[in-house]
Amino acid sequence: MVVNKKLVLEACGKALPEQIIDNDWFAAQLDTSDGWIRQRVVFRYATSTLPRVLQELAEAGKLETDAINFFLFHRANSRIIDSIAARLDLPAERFPQNLAFCGNTSAASLPLLLADFWSDGTLSRAGQQNLNICLVAFGAGMSYGSVLMCRNS
Repeated sequence: MVVNKKLVLEACGKALPEQIIDNDWFAAQLDTSDGWIRQRVVFRYATSTLPRVLQELAEAGKLETDAINFFLFHRANSRIIDSIAARLDLPAERFPQNLAFCGNTSAASLPLLLADFWSDGTLSRAGQQNLNICLVAFGAGMSYGSVLMCRNS
């Protein structure tokens, strides 16, 4: 069996450079020999990486992070979301969560949160001519992605 020794994360259409993660480092960080992912490692990685990624995404969209109205996360851990909000120095209201209501819904998390926002009128309020929403996903496998959606009326 041939094993690729490096994981290449390409920019995927973003104006950001690709990242190369060595498999040995990655495996050591996520050592699951006892059956558990190292939760502290995942927490530290998410809370140190995602604020930077979100700032870079805002810059690529020619915005400041404080110009983004809402950050919608797919994540089964509200502590991570709260910590990212604090690191970005933004109010928790910009990081709405439905985790307590829906639980971990896996890939459906973001669509469900968007549906909640749409149905309660948050996304369609008349006074909100310009609306910037960042969708963010982060997995325990240290993978992440984000997209910035902008509505300018």
